[in-house]
Amino acid sequence: MVYHMNIDYAPLEKENVLEDNVDFLLFCSAGGAMQRRQGYIGVLAPFCVLVIFLLLTLTASYKPVIVIHGLFDSPSDFQLLLEFINETHPGTNVTVVDLFDRTESLKPLWMQVEGFRRAMYPIMQNAVDGVHLLCYSQGGLICRALLSTMPDHNVDTFISLSSPQMGQYG
Repeated sequence: MVYHMNIDYAPLEKENVLEDNVDFLLFCSAGGAMQRRQGYIGVLAPFCVLVIFLLLTLTASYKPVIVIHGLFDSPSDFQLLLEFINETHPGTNVTVVDLFDRTESLKPLWMQVEGFRRAMYPIMQNAVDGVHLLCYSQGGLICRALLSTMPDHNVDTFISLSSPQMGQYG
């Protein structure tokens, strides 16, 4: 069977994409028409579902990612990770916090927690939907302390890589 779609939908000039998407959803619910060679079928639902899914997917954006390094590390050590995230999720705001690098990471943890809190707070305030927190090694302990001491944080996902969350033995 060969189907032809007759869709008489022309978007109006809207101030944002969401308004246009709502207009399209209203058009779909009113019913477009698919023309089969022998006649019309008033079923546009599968097409509308696909388009709705695509519109919602395309208008969604990724949450910012904040990366906290570990003991004796620096932001340059995470360049490959930063490139990978930007390649696989273009447009993602990735921040590798540049504090307490290399030997500075030996400073007392309470000082580091406060420093990272000051650096991360503006990023979190600008991310209405929350942020992803990716923390490596000692950075995982710092992030855990941040989450414990910041009641108003908006961290959606906390990922702790190779962090001694249960302490160190040996």
